[in-house]
Amino acid sequence: MIELTEHEPSGSIRLSVEERDSIMRLMPRATVTPVANESDLYSINPKNYVGLITTGSQTIQIKPKIGIERTFFLLSYALNPKQWRNDPVVIKDDTTLNEVLAVVFCRRARQALRRHVLHGYVETDDSMHGLRGRVRFADQLRRHHRMTVPLEVTYDEHTVDILETSCFWLHSTNSADCSTCRHRLSKS
Repeated sequence: MIELTEHEPSGSIRLSVEERDSIMRLMPRATVTPVANESDLYSINPKNYVGLITTGSQTIQIKPKIGIERTFFLLSYALNPKQWRNDPVVIKDDTTLNEVLAVVFCRRARQALRRHVLHGYVETDDSMHGLRGRVRFADQLRRHHRMTVPLEVTYDEHTVDILETSCFWLHSTNSADCSTCRHRLSKS
């Protein structure tokens, strides 16, 4: 893992042409300058980018120059100062940006799912032997001609299989090491 700091040039970093181009595409304001007399060594100044990017086999972590705790305060306040509240996340000096994001995500997910998993209505088209919802007459005549059963119907199903729940599970499985998240949440 390559560790950089916001607005500070790095030392010499060995990058392939694809990795260099990927960094320049993902961070267009960053400067990637070749080291003199070397074909695959570069110096990277991430400018005002912070976060984590992966390019090929390289993972680059860019730390904020003012510290993660202050960065998250500024982000939360800038997003909506009217709804900003003092809901601190305890951040140690060695905490990475990903760990803080995981803790914040887990805390918000716990609040959202405090009572139960999110439910919603999903429109479903089905062929049934009984009436449920609305009959799709055009499909009924096209598929079954003059037969009365099965009926082509559309109905709204109340289920947990909705977009919001799917997004939550996708992000929760891809974003955080749950043991780290549980450990940090138990302390806050």
